Amino acid sequence: MEFMRELRETILTGNLSKLSMGTMLFHECGVVVTDDIEEEYINPDKNETIVETGHASELSWMLYQIKANMHGTMLDYTRDEFFGMLADAANLAIARTDDRTAILLAVFLELSFLALNSKQVRMDRIKDEALACAASLADLAEKM
Repeated sequence: MEFMRELRETILTGNLSKLSMGTMLFHECGVVVTDDIEEEYINPDKNETIVETGHASELSWMLYQIKANMHGTMLDYTRDEFFGMLADAANLAIARTDDRTAILLAVFLELSFLALNSKQVRMDRIKDEALACAASLADLAEKM
């Protein structure tokens, strides 16, 4: 998957700071990314995952890129579930380090896991459909 390779390369080369300049902070899909929670309006009626980090612009840029390019991966999840899992990965990393690359790689790793899981689910569905077709063909052959 070309997008995943490019995203990984962008994270590892450190070019994200330039790319993320001027990026609006991510506040959608049940996730709020902020660099200062005191300045952020949080709707108490919504169950949003909050990610507070000094690398909010970079993380927001990454989440917007994922949203634009990974729609096929989200088939087995709602958007809020999908981005919530990515936000949880960011928060776990932030609890251990303030290193930008480590935080973004934690999100990338979760994204990779979700993409792999989604492909496995699709393969299982295809296998089940193929087995059902084979059973139908066997029944049809018996009746002939």
